Order: sequence, then C-alpha cells, then structure tokens
Amino acid sequence: GLDQHELAARERQIPLVLLGEADLGLVCDHVHIDNVSAAREAVDHLIAAGRKRIAAIGWQDPSPRATAQQRMTGYRQALTAAGLPAEPALCPPVRAYFRPDGAAAMRRLLKLPERPDAVFCFNDLM
Repeated sequence: GLDQHELAARERQIPLVLLGEADLGLVCDHVHIDNVSAAREAVDHLIAAGRKRIAAIGWQDPSPRATAQQRMTGYRQALTAAGLPAEPALCPPVRAYFRPDGAAAMRRLLKLPERPDAVFCFNDLM
C-alpha cells in the first residue's frame, strides 16, 4: 500500500523486492508472473479435461488493468489454439475483483440458456 515516493525512500534505506503486478518504475527487484502464459496454461488444463464452454470471470470493460488484458489474451489464445469460439456471453464484465463481483458474474453465467462447463477466474477472490 505504499506509493512510489514512499517506496523510493525505503529503497535507499533497506534492500527491497516488490511482489505483484504494479510496475512503479523503481530500480529494485520485482517478482511477478507472465499473465498471458499463466492464463493460457490454466485454460489449456480445462480444455485437456474435456471442457468446451469455458467462461472467464474478471474482465472489466473498459479494462483499466494490464493484468486483466493479459489474462484475457491468454484465455483467448488457449481457446483459439483448441478451435473453440470466444463467446462474449461467457465473459461477463465485473466492476471490481472481489467476491460479490465474481458471484454476480457467475449468476449471469448460470442464467445463460447454455451454461459454461468450466470457469476461469482472473483472481482467487472471484
């Protein structure tokens, strides 16, 4: 929860390694994942398990998060590679990355005439 200025001041005092998605442009180590590959691998796993109608919960329209864009890219890449369509109805947008938003998106998916047979969520809270 520190801002860029607070982090820069602390970086001069002690060794610092950042975890997470935000790139604040600081000269310090930063640990994060390849969101495109991680999403693609997760969806590939669902496809290998025989799933054909895979929904995605976590898209924000328009998405202010690079993370969401990257995870959607990986999701779509996996579907395309498997010859599965990327159906807009299977990607209900969310307002935020919290349980109530994920639950609301899931309720929309469960009301579809043809329900998904798997769901890929962009984070663990959803």
